[in-house]
Amino acid sequence: MTCSPGPDTARVCVDLDAAHHGIGTASCGPGTLPRHSLEARPTALRITLRSD
Repeated sequence: MTCSPGPDTARVCVDLDAAHHGIGTASCGPGTLPRHSLEARPTALRITLRSD
């Protein structure tokens, strides 16, 4: 998703991750052990946004 609100818009962009697989690329260290690895899969999120 690309979100580039211009100066004349009141749009707010939010990116949500259902899971996170750490940071970096393992270019200087061991990779993630298989039991701790995350695989891509369909995920459903239920989100409620409120403005009070």
